[in-house]
Amino acid sequence: MRRWISAALAALLPAAVRAVQLTDSLQDADLAQSGYLPCHNIDPARLGNYTRAWLNTYSSNEYFHAKPLVYTPPGATDELVILVSNQNNIRVLDGATGTLKYSRTVQPPFMAFDSNCGDIQYSIGITGTPYIDAATNIMYFFSKGYRPGSGPGDPNNPGVGAINGTYKLYAVTLPTLADISGFPVTIDGHAADNDPTRYFVGGVVLQRPSVAVVGNTIVGGFGGHCDNFNYTGMLVSVSKTAGVGVTGVQAMVASPGAPSPIPTDYINGNGGKAGIWQAGAGLAYDGGNKLYFTTG
Repeated sequence: MRRWISAALAALLPAAVRAVQLTDSLQDADLAQSGYLPCHNIDPARLGNYTRAWLNTYSSNEYFHAKPLVYTPPGATDELVILVSNQNNIRVLDGATGTLKYSRTVQPPFMAFDSNCGDIQYSIGITGTPYIDAATNIMYFFSKGYRPGSGPGDPNNPGVGAINGTYKLYAVTLPTLADISGFPVTIDGHAADNDPTRYFVGGVVLQRPSVAVVGNTIVGGFGGHCDNFNYTGMLVSVSKTAGVGVTGVQAMVASPGAPSPIPTDYINGNGGKAGIWQAGAGLAYDGGNKLYFTTG
């Protein structure tokens, strides 16, 4: 078994870094989430020779839970550093100088007081590391905000505004950050394929793991906010093809073993839980038809 796993990982690694420059990083680690990137072979003996090239500072209310990605567009020679934040901000920086080249706020972020959980401060926007498809120059990521016509609740009554929250999958072209036609895709309201009594409510869940890609499908794992609310951990699949939208939702706790009857009160915490969190690590993909992840 050990030999088989080693062989599988070795087969995946060369294909995991598909970039113009060898040092480009298009996703969190490699497909198998081994933690090894063959494009960053820095000689330990030379570490003392490196100095910091630049330093940028941002608002004290802005946090970067997702890893920075490095990308070189076709025809370019200079690498770009891409940052996404809890305020739903995206920044494209010159990798050599740190100079801002493009920026965008995709939507107003979900406020942290509506989660009634202190794990993420101030606001909850983009928390999972995106994925860049080098073949199409498209970056995919999940973003949390509010339903149209709604907004934050009462900061003096934490959690009451959670029901207004929603999640969308964005697809933006690099480096300009313009939306791809047919995106964003709203995830809310889709029932789980393995238990139609459980459905996706974006306000009560958190997309923390890094985005995964399986063929033509983007996959996201969702957990809870401090296990507050009536939620069930879910694995969501969205097609990269414009207009197709959500292609699958799997509840991590489903009938007949799930709590029943399901409470309709979103505040009630009896939804099943079993969130997919992984401290932000990505879902491991074997290159075939299997994803590996853990639940809480």
